[in-house]
Amino acid sequence: VSNNGVGIAGTMGSRVKLLASKGMDRQGSGSTTNIVNAFNYAVEKGAHVVSMSLGGRGTNPPFQQALQQAVSKGVVVVIAAGNDNLQMSTTNWFSPASYASAISGAMAVGSTASGNSRSSFSNYSTQYVEIGAPGTNIYSTLMSGGYGNMSGTSMATPIAAGAAGLAIGLLKARGVVVTPALVEQVMQAGAVKDQGLSQYFKEGNRLNLLNLAKYIDSRYPASGPNPTPNPTPNPTRGPTPGP
Repeated sequence: VSNNGVGIAGTMGSRVKLLASKGMDRQGSGSTTNIVNAFNYAVEKGAHVVSMSLGGRGTNPPFQQALQQAVSKGVVVVIAAGNDNLQMSTTNWFSPASYASAISGAMAVGSTASGNSRSSFSNYSTQYVEIGAPGTNIYSTLMSGGYGNMSGTSMATPIAAGAAGLAIGLLKARGVVVTPALVEQVMQAGAVKDQGLSQYFKEGNRLNLLNLAKYIDSRYPASGPNPTPNPTPNPTRGPTPGP
């Protein structure tokens, strides 16, 4: 429910269900086991998109396995790239974000600021960060109650996850068989190719919902209503000829 003065309206729009799956404590810490269990719970409950605003330095094979299994079950996974202002690489690995580049249907998200520049804190890589989304001074709910501005790739990630949900809805409405790989493909193809971000994110990809919707509409046009056929008139019989 939106437009009621309560909470936050996301990028997905209406008629969407949210599932909260808790894997960390109030301080934002959690073991790999607890996080993976919470992640798998969302997958088992039928989530179409999982948003992961979490991560840390170093490799973590259980995260990799969980991502692969989720995508194989038709789940799109969107992951925060991290807030260390570091270039991600094979020697500068962040889990689970760095695994996404090798898994079709999983995406690592960097943060953009006003003016569409890279947020100063956002991790970056033209290989490991597939798209940027707004993550600086995002107005949201606060754990302490009320509302306020917050920054981080953890803010950019749910915006991108909502865009993934929007893409799924648009594709399904057009009768397209949706896979996580297809969702990733249309989100990247429908992103703005921003030259100012080309050294930070793959192909300079910057999320833009209007661009995404236009791309889907051009690639998968919505069919209009079936025309009502004109009834065939009954044939008029002439006079029967005499003998």
